[in-house]
Amino acid sequence: MNADVAHRQDVRMAAPHDADLNRLFEAALEFGSNWRRPVAELAAELFPSQPQDGRDALVAAVELARSTIEAHIEEVHIRLGGQWPSGEEQQAEAWIADRYPWMTKKSRRRARSQGQYYAWHDHG
Repeated sequence: MNADVAHRQDVRMAAPHDADLNRLFEAALEFGSNWRRPVAELAAELFPSQPQDGRDALVAAVELARSTIEAHIEEVHIRLGGQWPSGEEQQAEAWIADRYPWMTKKSRRRARSQGQYYAWHDHG
């Protein structure tokens, strides 16, 4: 087997499962005692029997998704002057779905809503 095929197989085997991604993403968005806790800590608690490289892949995917979504929502919020018609909310959720097909509708809605809250808090 050539190195390229072996690399693709390794990446595919290490790819996180959608259900695990959603579970960790939801935990990363929680308020209360989990608010902005390190995602790696959450992953260790939620998936203690998963190998470290599997948890690392989950953490990387969730951290990237959260930061990218928040940045996008902030840009839209600024462009809209803080006024979000429902069509813009739907477009934001569609944008999230296009980039993160693993994410459930509930998680997309929550990520958009939370991103709007942070944008409003920072920019009015």
